[in-house]
Amino acid sequence: MRLAVLHHSLTGYSNICLKALHAHGDVKIFLAHCTLDPNTPFDSNMFTWVESRYEWKQQPDADQLLAKINEFKPDLLLTLGWHVPAYSRAAKALKGVARRVLYFDNTWRGTPKQWLGVLVAPVHVRPLAEFVWVPGSLQRDFARRLGFADSQIIDGYLSGDSHLFETVRERREQLPVKPKAFLFVGRLVTVKGVSVLLKGYAEYRSKCTDPWPLICVGSGPLAGEVASAPGAVMAGFLQPEQLAEKMLEASVFVLPSLFEPWGVVVNEAASAGMPMIVSEAVGSGVHLVQSGFNGYVVEIGSPESLANAMLRFHHMDESSLVRMGKASEQLSEQYTPERWASTLRRIAADRNQ
Repeated sequence: MRLAVLHHSLTGYSNICLKALHAHGDVKIFLAHCTLDPNTPFDSNMFTWVESRYEWKQQPDADQLLAKINEFKPDLLLTLGWHVPAYSRAAKALKGVARRVLYFDNTWRGTPKQWLGVLVAPVHVRPLAEFVWVPGSLQRDFARRLGFADSQIIDGYLSGDSHLFETVRERREQLPVKPKAFLFVGRLVTVKGVSVLLKGYAEYRSKCTDPWPLICVGSGPLAGEVASAPGAVMAGFLQPEQLAEKMLEASVFVLPSLFEPWGVVVNEAASAGMPMIVSEAVGSGVHLVQSGFNGYVVEIGSPESLANAMLRFHHMDESSLVRMGKASEQLSEQYTPERWASTLRRIAADRNQ
């Protein structure tokens, strides 16, 4: 199997999924990607094992990229979205040469831009691939609107490093004293709901005498606001192994995003056996968070709703926290690197999806 991947900025979870595929032993990989996002500075050395790579900054050179792909001779092409012109050109050029899969995590929101996208999809999107790969039901709805039939839409795209984060759950069970802290992981930018997080956390602190700390993992322009908030602990950006260690210090995961098409970190926190609080904007919450079962889904942009959920966890007994953590673990099993890899192999082998 020869796989060409046209990606954007690389991440730890994209690396672990590609490694799961490569572990089958009969896979060659070509990877095109832009330079690392400064707000998510994953260690670039983690991708040096990939046999063939093409890195770009502002925009890829379409001629150079297509030449490299043709030299590689893929039998399967995996293209992220339709917003990079050089990627679209390459996908169209490989029609009939390689099996083509378009993948994205966009959710249907009915915005004017999305309606325009639906109108131009027959020309600009549908010609790019025979299949579309999405993480969940909200993305499947968007794929249908773009003109893909149900038989062409594949579920299960996106997975965290489930094996790494499962060790957190196992190690937490051995701790003599369980941690009491909230954990936020994400870029420290407005869209991640950082201001809502700090306001909600401040309201929570005002309503109890022994508030839990709020550990914040990430980097971005709002780092100063986080660092100055009473009770907040600024941990900075952490590589996956470091994040796993930090999860041992917390008991409940929080992600109050204003916009979050998916959120792989929710999968990682679930694998780690963490109860959680997510906003209604978090796409993965549809599959990975069920209110009252393994956490709570709160209103978008509502500090009060977030504070109330924090208070529920604060006053919860230890057995209930453990039960919710186990429920998260169960839900996390829907998304694994092995499922990611086996899905691609089925597509390449032309078997039913």
